Order: sequence, then structure tokens, then C-alpha cells
Amino acid sequence: RELAEDQARAEEAERTRRELVAWVSHDLRTPLAGMRAMTEALEDGVAPDPERYHRQLRTEVDRLTGMVDDLFELSRINAGALQLVRERISLTDVVGDVMAAAAPLAAARGVRLAAEAAPGAGVGATIDADERELRRAITNLVGNAIRHTPHDGTVQVTASVSDGTAT
Repeated sequence: RELAEDQARAEEAERTRRELVAWVSHDLRTPLAGMRAMTEALEDGVAPDPERYHRQLRTEVDRLTGMVDDLFELSRINAGALQLVRERISLTDVVGDVMAAAAPLAAARGVRLAAEAAPGAGVGATIDADERELRRAITNLVGNAIRHTPHDGTVQVTASVSDGTAT
């Protein structure tokens, strides 16, 4: 029975790995194709607004860099090598900073952003967490929400703290 359970877990892990590789391949291929088209237009001198193309290329490079960083973090997590540095931080400040950074993407997609602190998570609400990793996780969640929210939709983030646990 244990052998069968181990085999089932191994098969599920392999299926998940294949699925992840397929998603990553798709998520990398799409911006790379756009970047290739923009660079060719710039090289051929047919870009109607070269400055805009350069800005868009920079945005896509930054996005791809973030994806590669996320993959690196995932490999560190899977290898058990992720070291968290916990410190006392303001949950509402982290959420506010993430929402401010996501505002240009949301505006470009016609999505509204809304953030609120639930009761108990006021301005002074602090938690023990690794700020960099918490910021990364919230940024990924908000970015995904923006990408999958229809034009004219709203991404609502509510932060709360209860018994020292952040939600």
C-alpha cells in the first residue's frame, strides 16, 4: 500500500512538473514573440513610435526577469534552500506598496484596484514575516488578478490580522 501511495505521489509530481513546464513555455513564448516583432520593426526602421517600442521592450524584459526570478525561487523552495528572514513589518504598508506598483498595469488593462484594511488590520497592523517574499507573493497574486480580470473590472485586496496571522 505504501509503495502504491509513493508511486502515485511520484506520478502526480511528474504530471505537475510537465504542466509547469508547459505553462512556463507558453508564458515565455508570448512576450518573446512580441519582443522579436518590436526589435525587427526597430531594426527595419518601420516602428511608428520608437520610444514607445523601447519602453514596451523594457517592460517585457522586466516581466520576463520576474518570471525567471519566480522560477528560481520555486526551485529553491523545492530544494529546501529558501531561507526566510522574518522581521516585524506592516502588512498594510506592504499591500499598499504592491497596489501602488501595480497601478500602471491595472490602468493599462482598464482594471480598477481597491485595497482596504479589515478590522484589526489598521495602519499599525504588524506581523512577523519575510518582507521580500511576502511582497513577491502579493505582487504575483495581484498581477494574476489584474491579468484575469475583465476590462472595467475591479481587483479588491483586503488585508487583515487576527491573532498574529495575516490574511
